[in-house]
Formats: sequence, structure tokens, C-alpha cells
Amino acid sequence: MPFLLTRPASRKVFVWTDWSVGLAQMTAILAMMLGGTVSVVCAVTPDYVWLCFPQLLECLLLGAVLYGLTHFTTALVGSSMKGLSASAAVILFYKLLPGAFEDWWHLSGPLRFRDWSLKLWEDTPGVNDPFTLHGWPMLMWLLVALAFPLLSQCILEWREA
Repeated sequence: MPFLLTRPASRKVFVWTDWSVGLAQMTAILAMMLGGTVSVVCAVTPDYVWLCFPQLLECLLLGAVLYGLTHFTTALVGSSMKGLSASAAVILFYKLLPGAFEDWWHLSGPLRFRDWSLKLWEDTPGVNDPFTLHGWPMLMWLLVALAFPLLSQCILEWREA
């Protein structure tokens, strides 16, 4: 329905507005969850409240990637149900395929990359991994999150032409 109501506007406006509204809704939900978590942690001990905030950023960033992936696959296949199924398949392949490479062909590179990419914030004391410490996985996921709406925009413009 939003697509029909925004017909005079460009596809770029439609895609980026839809993506940013979905991201704002997800941010509001995560902020409410963080409020509950912080209140419980403050009741137990106020010393570790700051540990809640990096996880919020991780959840928000990976949520933006998953929302963008679902947005992209829905635009790609042209159906919301098939797009949701395709994004679930991509997520499962990202999680399970590197383990299969390790078991079947003894290739550990994809497994190490997957583990590195899913550890967004280095919170282990004494570990000085410069890539995780300085946020390289976060930058990678941020670029991926921004690439999905751009790809959705390209697909919608290509279909219309």
C-alpha cells in the first residue's frame, strides 16, 4: 500500500523512507528493552550499567542488516512471504555453511571469518585484537546495512524501466 500511495515520488524516496521508519521502530523497541535491562542491573549493582550499551549498538546494527536483507529479498522476489523465506535461508546459510566447510573439507577460513564478523565488540579484558577492538566488524556490518536499501532501490528502478 505505501508503494501505491507514493507513486509520484521517486523509488529512492520510497525505499529509504521505508527502511528508516522500520529502523526507527526497531530502535524504539530496543530502547524500551534497554530501559528494562538497565533498571534491573541498577537494582543489582550500578557498577556494570555501562555494559548494557555496547550490546544495544550490536543489536541495532545487526537488526538493521537483517531488516535490510529482508527488504532486499522481498524486492528481489516480488513477494513478502518469499522474501522473508529467502532472507531466513541466507541467515541460516551464513550461520551453518562455514561449519560444513570445516567438517567436510577442513577449511577453517570461513568459520573464523563468521566468528570474527559476529563478535562486534571486544569486551574480554586483556585481548588486544586490533580489528575487533577498533570496530572493523561494526564498520563492515554498517556498510552491509547501507548496501541493502541501495540494492533494493536499484531493483525497483530496474523493474520499473
